[in-house]
Amino acid sequence: MTAARRVIVVLGMQRSGTSTIARAVHTLGVTLGNNLLAPNMFNPRGYWEDQRIWKLNQQFLDLIGASHQTSGVNCGKILDHPQCEKLIARTTAYLRKEFNAYTTWGLKDPHIGRLLPIWKIIFHRLNVRPSYVIAIRNPLSIAESLERCGLADRESGFVLWLENMHSAVSETLSDHRVFVDYDQLFGRAESQLLRMARALDLPVGPEQKRNIEVFANHFLSDNLRGSSYGLPQLRAMFADPSIFYDLYECVRMAAHDQIAGDALSDRWSLISRRYADIHRCLIAGSLQYQHLLERYQNRNRIWKPLKKMEKMVRTGRKKLMQGSRAAL
Repeated sequence: MTAARRVIVVLGMQRSGTSTIARAVHTLGVTLGNNLLAPNMFNPRGYWEDQRIWKLNQQFLDLIGASHQTSGVNCGKILDHPQCEKLIARTTAYLRKEFNAYTTWGLKDPHIGRLLPIWKIIFHRLNVRPSYVIAIRNPLSIAESLERCGLADRESGFVLWLENMHSAVSETLSDHRVFVDYDQLFGRAESQLLRMARALDLPVGPEQKRNIEVFANHFLSDNLRGSSYGLPQLRAMFADPSIFYDLYECVRMAAHDQIAGDALSDRWSLISRRYADIHRCLIAGSLQYQHLLERYQNRNRIWKPLKKMEKMVRTGRKKLMQGSRAAL
């Protein structure tokens, strides 16, 4: 593949290894900019994402009263907001200023997966061709990590993963992309980075080979991932038929080069038909919650209706996790 200018975009749910995979992209010689978020207790090796882009993505979500922890994000509603165009222009201008000197550069932010219709407009205006790296990790590990960090309870973590992963895969069906299993980096870093380089058409010369060795032997460590679960543990979590299991199994097969092309597209179509009703319910629930907040914002009666809505959301999520056909 050839293109005048390219951007390598790392997609994936929070706590799915996107930071480590972004660092792997950097190892292959792709610049991520000079305005990166600082490491902290949750990511001691760094986030490898631009802090200005993180803030701009949050501003896109703010337009509909959402956040990176909100399910039921309606990207179409964001695009229809009168302030959206100004944010798109501001984001485009910032990226042009930061990366215009590079023919290939990289971008990572867990927000982007659910905001891809907006980001495709930005890439078009920048005249860059995107390639995507989709981070794959067992949702059991992600939900556990989110809960441990105090970012979401386990049930919410599964639902957020489902929405994020479905959007990332569906919005890139016709694009240049590669799936990467986060767990495969541990113990197999060299082969996985070479696989990424081949898929992304990135050159691997002596400098990149030295960088890969440093990444494998010094950057990676077992305490980076915390836990690692297999398919049997995920199957045991849900009653069949489980969209959580089926979706993860599908993308995991893609990351292990066990499915591709038409076979992947056909299987994804079946998953997407099941997901459509779920996403409509998530959007409806999110809208109802926002209406309650607006209605009772300055009243003392907020507690009871919000607790009722919270109970309804928890009940719905439990039914979904149990594989209830009513929820699906």
